[in-house]
Amino acid sequence: MNTYAVLPEVRRIGFHGLTGDNRFPEDFPFPAALSSVVEYFHDPAFPVIPHVNNGETILERCGNIEFLAASGMAFGLLWSPEFDGSCLDFTLVNRHDQTIRAAFEWAGYACEILPHDTAPDNTPEARQKILAAIDAGIPVLGFGCMGFPECSLICGYDRSGEVLIGWSYFQLDVSWAQEENGMFRDGDWEKSWLKIVIPGEKTERRDSFPAVVERALTVMLQPASGPFAAGIAAYDPWIAFLENPAVKHWPDPQLKERHELHHGLIGSLAEARWWAQRFLLKQSKHPEILAAAECFKTIHELCWQLWEVLGAQAGPDLYKELRDRNKRRQLAALLTRVKAADVEAANHLQNALQAR
Repeated sequence: MNTYAVLPEVRRIGFHGLTGDNRFPEDFPFPAALSSVVEYFHDPAFPVIPHVNNGETILERCGNIEFLAASGMAFGLLWSPEFDGSCLDFTLVNRHDQTIRAAFEWAGYACEILPHDTAPDNTPEARQKILAAIDAGIPVLGFGCMGFPECSLICGYDRSGEVLIGWSYFQLDVSWAQEENGMFRDGDWEKSWLKIVIPGEKTERRDSFPAVVERALTVMLQPASGPFAAGIAAYDPWIAFLENPAVKHWPDPQLKERHELHHGLIGSLAEARWWAQRFLLKQSKHPEILAAAECFKTIHELCWQLWEVLGAQAGPDLYKELRDRNKRRQLAALLTRVKAADVEAANHLQNALQAR
């Protein structure tokens, strides 16, 4: 049995600007990780398309766009009344396994999902399955690696699986040992792993565009997902947060933490809806689908306006601008327009299904 094995050609995943190449934003870990898997498999259904603009080449990974949409994530939104940053994880717009399976069904691959069980502990089983997959040339999706619940990409192992090797969106956030090519080395994964997903054999696509539209509507119209306000219903508590006069009196640490959630959620919403409209335009020319795509494009544009209200996209003291009542009113007004665009998009999607 091997004690060390790595699949070095699996493409890195990471936040925009931290992937080691020039690609369009892929700030949702799960669809990006699955995109790297099918790319490693040389699946022609999900090409990597280079776009050249003013001499600059930018990569568009079709898998990332399609898995984000097919899973329902591109159409989702979550808001935590407790300001829990987990609401930025759009895999939670459905039941977690449902999100995973929907993307794999669209991709046309079987998958095995193994959650961490502690009674009895199934870590030895997980280790065995990871080693067998890597030895067979199959990357594994891991949730909980390095202590982060979001998806990582397991591309190898050392010391017979005591150490996992791969890519994570958060590997730069902690001091972690690395391979020469930059992959993380996680020797504590057995303490933190939550779930592994092992890609299986290639099958026919087990999903359809109408089914994705139905899933999108479910995600958009459900009032809650787990502990979070969800879909269109998530806008009202977000707007209420901005209209709350107590914001002015919150201490800096509290205000900063809540601004970070607000700021990050704008970015997530902007990217999700941008790829949602790109997916719809690729899949159908039905007038109602085109109209929904236009609504999502409008949301993307409004999100940039939301960022601009406070004067900049980033800055150490940007959160303090939330104490400005007039700026919060501007944010609330813009967010109300975003909500209206999402409502209109949902209506167009419903009309498209009814017209079948």
